[in-house]
Amino acid sequence: MKTSDSQSALSLERAIAILDAYGASPARWPKAERDAMQMLLMRSPQLRAHRDAAASLDSSLDLWDVQERAHSFLLPESLPLQRIQEQQWRVSLIDDLLGPLVGWQRLAFAAAPIMIGFFWGLQGTNAIEDWSAAEFYLLNPIPEVTFND
Repeated sequence: MKTSDSQSALSLERAIAILDAYGASPARWPKAERDAMQMLLMRSPQLRAHRDAAASLDSSLDLWDVQERAHSFLLPESLPLQRIQEQQWRVSLIDDLLGPLVGWQRLAFAAAPIMIGFFWGLQGTNAIEDWSAAEFYLLNPIPEVTFND
């Protein structure tokens, strides 16, 4: 079958791409390729099967009712509560700290300076020193000395 000048040949790949992009309804297809598309549909059972799948998808999408919202400030109300994420964060932190091989090592690393300071304090001597003079010099700057001539 010869195609006329106004009706160009259409490949099967292009026809499938049109069905994927525009759906199964011929009214949605590009006008320049509509006639060639219908001719190819009559000849190709593979393309008809693809059109039936596209028609099924179109009917599913037509059932979806998109409701427009009048105000943009309704978005925060539609978000889930953050308390759930906060609880999950706490649980994951506890699991991370107490997990095997990693958590206890982190806990021991954090507790080591406290334990070293505690034991160092236990074995130290109780030397009584008068720190009042040193504190006075540290906390009070040395006054400038002026000479009266």
